[in-house]
Parts: sequence; structure tokens; C-alpha cells
Amino acid sequence: MRLHFLLFALVFGSSCSVSSQSVKQAKSLEQEGNIRAAATAYHQFLFRKPGHKDARLGLQRTGQRVLDELLGNFWVKYNLEDYSSAVLSYQEAQEFERQIAGVQIQLLWPDHYKSYYAEALGKEVDAWFAQSAQAIDAGDYTKARNLLRNIESKKPDYEGIRELKLAIEVDPWYRNGMTAMQAGQAGKAMEWFVKVNERAPEYRDLRQLIAELNAKNKRVIAVLPFQEQKKVRRIATEFGEQVVNALLNLNNPLIQLIDRENVEQILQEQRMGLSGLIDEKTASRAGMLLGGNAVLIGSVVHVSEDEPALQRETKSAFLRERYTFRDQRTGLSRADVRFTPVNYIEVKAQRTITLTFKYRLMDVESGTILDSDVITRSATHQVFYAETSMPVDQLSPVQGTLSAAELAKWRERFGQSSALKPFAELATMVEKDVAKEVAERIQSKGLN
Repeated sequence: MRLHFLLFALVFGSSCSVSSQSVKQAKSLEQEGNIRAAATAYHQFLFRKPGHKDARLGLQRTGQRVLDELLGNFWVKYNLEDYSSAVLSYQEAQEFERQIAGVQIQLLWPDHYKSYYAEALGKEVDAWFAQSAQAIDAGDYTKARNLLRNIESKKPDYEGIRELKLAIEVDPWYRNGMTAMQAGQAGKAMEWFVKVNERAPEYRDLRQLIAELNAKNKRVIAVLPFQEQKKVRRIATEFGEQVVNALLNLNNPLIQLIDRENVEQILQEQRMGLSGLIDEKTASRAGMLLGGNAVLIGSVVHVSEDEPALQRETKSAFLRERYTFRDQRTGLSRADVRFTPVNYIEVKAQRTITLTFKYRLMDVESGTILDSDVITRSATHQVFYAETSMPVDQLSPVQGTLSAAELAKWRERFGQSSALKPFAELATMVEKDVAKEVAERIQSKGLN
């Protein structure tokens, strides 16, 4: 409705009040050459008296002249190659024709204008596409999206829409990769480029950048068996598998792992690192034999299990009981409810596993340490439950009435499990956590 009002005011704007127009006044305006005001007067009169013959003839004449003028404006702007203004002029003419058709009057519309409008619209959309591409180049993705919406609204079948959407999606990743690459963070750069490659493998110079990173920064890594400084839990072998899986899950082309079976076979054949800690010299030699350019060595420094004593706390509640009594006045038996104060026990328990892991990633040829760190992480499981020998469905935390939902939530504690997760499950959780962090640190530091 607002568009209708604005356009009507634009096309039919007049200093006179349309509510008091008559056919006579409309003819007078037409004779004076005020064609738009006359068309307005005829149009408004026809809304009141649709069958008035003189008004219909008058609107046919003046309406056609207004339409011709609007199409003339379109033609001028089209020839000046002001395609955006030309499109607006044509759409004004379309809206005017639609309004006149609303009172069953058909205006003449030369067919050749349609092809010129299609061309102007195409030129305008092409300009929006170019502006959107420039906005993407400038990193102004908000402007690019707004222009994309314009294209979709005016020409939803425009063939560049998919390309534009894809560029708006992947260009931020591409820029992040470029920034990381320029900062010497090859692993991080490749991580971003892989994301781009999954959606748009031909984007910009992506293939060339990936090839350049592969040539300069690829690590063929032999993960040597991890050691365990304190032979208590014996999780080093299992943890080694977690680290390998975490490195593989990065899906980073710069990281290539040597098969663990080959690693173990060659170490056995060469009688290396099968007892004690693997030193840097042994690690370098093993890496050369395995054909890698980097080796990862590490040791589980510490694994601890902490399980504090159960925390037991006495809590108050009320036991809701029905009972009957004899009314002394009437002598009749009556039923009622009473709340008896009682106690129950709340229990809290927890178990924590802590793992400390030390690792080094070394360059095989130079013996340089590419990355090293000591990581400590914990996994904790807690349980909270309540114990009672009384009927739980008759217990309440207050003396009185609670909503069914509140009462059910309070009673849940009596049904909670008292079992803590076993050591093996917690150990696997913390191993995965540490392994993931090791892999991410190698990616961010060890590939540069």
C-alpha cells in the first residue's frame, strides 16, 4: 500500500484536491495541459462512478499521454546508458499502467520497449554483479550480500548468482589463509585453504597456493612409540593411537603419516627404542630409515587418579502421610494429610584422571626441534544423588503443596546413578583431549 501511495503521488501529483474532482474539473485541467492532474481527477472519479462514459474516455486519453511520457523518460535514460534510472522509469510506467487497468482501461504499450527494458535490467544487474565482486575484493561482505539480494529480487535466474554466493562464503576463509601464509603459519594457512577447496576448488589461485605450501612445508612424520616414565597405567601405546587419529582428523595435506606398522617393524629390526626413552639422535636415525622428514617422539610423564571421599550430608524433608481420625463432634471418621519431618542423605562423589604428556617434533635432516610442549589435561566425572529408605513418592522438600513439575524435579535426585565412570573411560576421554591439542599445536607451529 505504501508503494502504491508513493508512486501515485509521484505520477499524479497535483495541487488540487482529488476528493472534490468532477469530470468537468478534469476536462478543465486537461485543456490547461495539466495532463497528470487531469488523469488523477478522471481516475478518482471513476472509483466513485466506474461506468461514467466521459470519465472513461478522459482517462483513456490522459492516461495514454502520461504513459507515453513515462516511457519517453525511460527511453532518454536508456540512451544515456543510465540503466539504473531507466529501470526505475520503466517500473513507474508499469505501475501506472497497472493502476489504470484497475478501472478496466487498457493503454497501448509498444512492444519494443520490453526488449529495451530487459537489456537495461540486464545491464543494471551486471553492474550490481561487478560492484559485488569489487566489494568482495575489498572485504566488504555486507555490501556484497546486499547487492546479491538486489540481483535475486530483480533477476532470480541470473547465471552469476551461484558464483557470487560461493565467493561471499569462501572469500573470508581464503583471506584468513592468505594472512596465515604471509605470517609464516603454513599449517593454519593450509587449514583455511582446505575449507575453501571443499567448496570451491577453482577459487582464485587456490591450487597454486596449496601446491606452494606442499612444496615448502609438507611434513612426512614418523610417530615413534611413546614412552611412559612411570609404569603404572601403561597407556602410552593406546595414547599413541589417539595422537595418530587426531593428526589424521586434521585432514591437512601438509601432514603425511608413515604407517605405524612400518615404524614398529623397522624399530624392531634396528633394535631401536624398544627399551628406555628414545633420544633425539635415535629419533633422527629412525626417521631417515623410515623415509620421513620429521619424527614425533613423546612420553606420558604422569597419569593420576583422584577420588576424594564421598561427601554425605543430612538434609531435611517432609513425609506426606494420609491418616483417618474420628471427629469428636460428629462421631464420624474423617481423612486428612499430615507432614512429618524426616531426614535423608545427599551424596556427592567425583573421580578425576589427569594426564601430562611431553612431546617433540623434530626435523630429521637437521635435528632441529620444530615444535615441543608439555600438556596437562584432566577429565572429571561427578555424581550427585540422594539416599532414603522412605517412599520417595511421599517425600517433599516443603510442608505444603508444590507443583507437580517442581516436586518431580526435586525427587529426581533419589533416582540418580551412584556409579562413577571407570578409570578406562575417563582415561580415554583425557587421552582424546590431549591428542587433539597435540595435533592442533603441531599444525599451528610444527609445519612452519
